[in-house]
Amino acid sequence: MRISISVSKPTIDDVVVLHSAQRYITWVALENCMEYFGSVQCIGSNTEPIIPQGQHLLVFRRFLNAIESLNNIPDYIFHEENPGNICLDDFRSKMIEGNTVIRKVSEIANAYKHRIRGSGKKKPFQPKTELLSAKEIKYDHATIYEAFKYWSEYDPKKKNAF
Repeated sequence: MRISISVSKPTIDDVVVLHSAQRYITWVALENCMEYFGSVQCIGSNTEPIIPQGQHLLVFRRFLNAIESLNNIPDYIFHEENPGNICLDDFRSKMIEGNTVIRKVSEIANAYKHRIRGSGKKKPFQPKTELLSAKEIKYDHATIYEAFKYWSEYDPKKKNAF
């Protein structure tokens, strides 16, 4: 199944003025997901991505860009809502606690940030030559797909949309 969601291309004013969480979601996070989806071939959302030969580093970079930008969305929502009575960490924790998709994205982003993957044992970050092996790179295509779908349908006007 190919993903076909139409996201209009941003103008320079849209990109320069990321004054809302919705603009960040649309112009940064979803666009990064689209770049990742365009780099891989998948038959469905739950299948392992097929990476074109010689494109492992490019796909890995796009995967991380997508995960990181999806993981930053709660920060943008926090600063836009400016809840005042709660700190950013508690706000993020509340969002993660209440939403499986946001939790999974956060876990993946933090795993890569802390160079921990799977078993919980610390691993040194793979040198460039080892990254070429698809076996060393763990992609969670299903989570990016779920998060893309979730944030594509996100309505900031609904209170507690997450």
